[in-house]
Amino acid sequence: MSVDRLLTLSEVADHLACSLSTVKRLVRAGDLSTVRLRKRAPRVRESDLASYVLSLNAGATGGRARGSTPLAGVVLADGERLTD
Repeated sequence: MSVDRLLTLSEVADHLACSLSTVKRLVRAGDLSTVRLRKRAPRVRESDLASYVLSLNAGATGGRARGSTPLAGVVLADGERLTD
């Protein structure tokens, strides 16, 4: 059983190369799942971030994984790099 790293919203913004407000908007819209450690401490599982990025790729290509991932080259905290 592998343990997912929990990322802060700021770390997610860094991984996605976007602003913190964009990440908060994704969370409010339900596009990105969070886990709450405390009332004001939302965290994103690394696997949920990876799933979100893959869903972007599927949506951009009509469900077919052709072309490059919109966030190709993004490096997750465990060192894994998202690729085409």
